[in-house]
Amino acid sequence: MRRNTMQRAALLWLLMLVAGSAVAQEIRDIGLTDDGEVIQAWHWPAPPVTDTRQIVIVTGDDPAAVIRTVNQLSIAQGVAVSLLELHGLHDDVFPPSGSAYREHSSANAIWRWLVYEAPDVVISVGNDHGLGQALAQHGLDGLGAVTTVHVAASDQLARLLARKPSASEAASAMRARLARSPEQVARQLAESYGRNFNGPTYIPGMALLARLRLQQTEYVAELAGQYVKQKDPMARPSSLAIAAHTVFAALAEITGDQEMLALARRAADLAFDEHGQPLPAMPYHGEMSDAVFMNGPLLSHVGQLTGEQRYFAMTVRHIQFMQDLVLRNDGLYRHGPGLHAAWGRGNAFPALGLAMSLEHIPPDNPAFQTLAASLKAQLAVLLQWQTPDGMWREIIDMPGAWRELSATAMIAAAMLKAVELGVVEGDAYHDAVERAWQAVLRRTGADGNLLDVCESTPRQPDDAAYLNRAAVFGRDDRGGAMVMYFATELMARDSR
Repeated sequence: MRRNTMQRAALLWLLMLVAGSAVAQEIRDIGLTDDGEVIQAWHWPAPPVTDTRQIVIVTGDDPAAVIRTVNQLSIAQGVAVSLLELHGLHDDVFPPSGSAYREHSSANAIWRWLVYEAPDVVISVGNDHGLGQALAQHGLDGLGAVTTVHVAASDQLARLLARKPSASEAASAMRARLARSPEQVARQLAESYGRNFNGPTYIPGMALLARLRLQQTEYVAELAGQYVKQKDPMARPSSLAIAAHTVFAALAEITGDQEMLALARRAADLAFDEHGQPLPAMPYHGEMSDAVFMNGPLLSHVGQLTGEQRYFAMTVRHIQFMQDLVLRNDGLYRHGPGLHAAWGRGNAFPALGLAMSLEHIPPDNPAFQTLAASLKAQLAVLLQWQTPDGMWREIIDMPGAWRELSATAMIAAAMLKAVELGVVEGDAYHDAVERAWQAVLRRTGADGNLLDVCESTPRQPDDAAYLNRAAVFGRDDRGGAMVMYFATELMARDSR
């Protein structure tokens, strides 16, 4: 099925080259149809000017006819045009129902693409499967109204493309999102995330680490202190609970609290037997790539706080144990042994885990050099798979797989840390981080609502199962924590 899609795209691209001067600079995949074919959009970018407007043309008929028409027209100054073929639709399905993207994949991909593009005008040509009417009635979720126009055929586009449209409510809301600073985003998200530690795992833990960067030490110390007075953080030991102990380590570093250090050290000491000898790896790793992140940073941080080299050596030992299980030959990570899918967050966990581990190890320590080489190799591969709009996909190396927010925030934060630590260098990584930040801004509302965060994902049987995980559109503690952490990572960079 996907071969047919690519053949059609190649023919349309050839048509653009033959048709004339207004050739689109790129073709982007925006999702998959219900049958697994790639849905694509063609772009005519505007010359760099202030206050650019965006027009999206959608058609369920003949995209080649629309391409010919647009290439023959004079597009107004400061107007960017995108063409989206309404491919793979069979009914009037807008706004889409069901769980994205496991149900009504085509409709959800198209609708959500419109949300994060937030155009000023949507022009439907011919049969639009009810999209224009749905937009007129509902607007774009979380953003507001967008102007919609319907024409019967592509030859009626001339007057619509020859003038610059007014800004839509949705586009104005998106421009306000894009204007926010990292600190503004972090503080907005702090209204929704990192407000409790009732059952400590890495999810609230990452939000609390971000709060520490917002100079909210007393707040975090109170939440952590209240919990440990009532319960044992390791009463139900797991990899997720071990990861939460990074909060105790961070508090110990900032405040000198020896109780916090003792808690962090007790969790890190699970890596050693009763005689103090290192185990093959930290327990509770479940043979999953997540464990690079869940355990590595805590081990290295305890090493920094105690000055004991065995924790640095154990960080390397644990991570290499996991890599032997889950690192693919192409440099991407499978989620677990026997699997193949390069799940998005399953690659973001190792990237961010390596980066967070490295920031606590002295650069002249052999452990630093070993882990830095691993991180550098992984980031070089991930750089190649970043989408043109700055995202990483739910399955990293699958064109058309939906773009996933939490993995994007985590990978970009790892890249930023790697740059700051001197592990990688060059404009490519700086550009990748900035494009990721712009993409994250588009998908992060001031009210804490997020677009396309993969639900909690245990080991899945095959690629299709990872692709069919629900994509959250709304509040999500995991996504909010990771975006908040990425924002504070940018804050730290900008303050240096």
